[in-house]
Amino acid sequence: MAQKQAPPPQQGKQEEKKSSAVMALMLTGFIGAAFVYRPALVMVMMAGLIPTFAAWLTDAHKLRDLRVRIIFAFNVAGILPYADEVGSGDSGFNQAIELVTNLETYMVIYSFAAMGSFVVFIAPFVAAFFLQIMANSRIAVINSQQNSLLDKWGNQLKGEGKDDGDKKK
Repeated sequence: MAQKQAPPPQQGKQEEKKSSAVMALMLTGFIGAAFVYRPALVMVMMAGLIPTFAAWLTDAHKLRDLRVRIIFAFNVAGILPYADEVGSGDSGFNQAIELVTNLETYMVIYSFAAMGSFVVFIAPFVAAFFLQIMANSRIAVINSQQNSLLDKWGNQLKGEGKDDGDKKK
């Protein structure tokens, strides 16, 4: 029976590039449609998503996509109140320009992005802490089980029992 050969590593990367190209095309189409429908909203979104774009461009870690998604989620959470103001208001560009030029807007939006970056930074340490606690707990359970078995069966389990007389010294 012939075994299937694994595809060359370059083939997987080409599929990944095609997938990211399709996503970029879809994103461009979405932004273009939104710009036609609500240009002021797109202006606020683009100004607010700068931290996400910066994280996407500068992160070279193997979990880059996950990290960028986390920062993006926090970033969007910071943008939503301002996007709601611009999206529901009648003034459009005037209100959008006022928001984009206001320092408080940037402080709030970028603070949310900074919280996302903090989560990306601290999450591995928190996970390691809890995994260490779980491992120590499991070690304590195994040690108590071992001690109860030793109490019940004696040192024979360790090989130090009375039956060791067969061995010549």
